[in-house]
Amino acid sequence: MFSHKVYLVLPKDINAEFLLRMDSLCFLHGIGLILFDNEDIDTNFEIRHRAAKHEPDYSYVNECVTKLRGIEATRVLIRG
Repeated sequence: MFSHKVYLVLPKDINAEFLLRMDSLCFLHGIGLILFDNEDIDTNFEIRHRAAKHEPDYSYVNECVTKLRGIEATRVLIRG
C-alpha cells in the first residue's frame, strides 16, 4: 500500500510516443523506469531513471491503518 521507491518496468519495443510520455512522467514524479528486452529478460535491461526516495504522507498512512484495523485510533505510531 505504501512504498519509498517505485519502479515502472516496460518492454523496449513499446510505442515510441507512449515511451516518451512514460519517460517524462516517471522523471517528473520520481518514479524509476526500467526497459527490458523481450528476447532476453534476464540480462538485457536498461535503467532509464532511478526511483527517488519519498516518504509517505503519515496522516494518510494513519487513516488507512485505522480503517484496516477497524478501530477508531486517534494516532498510530509509525517508525520512520
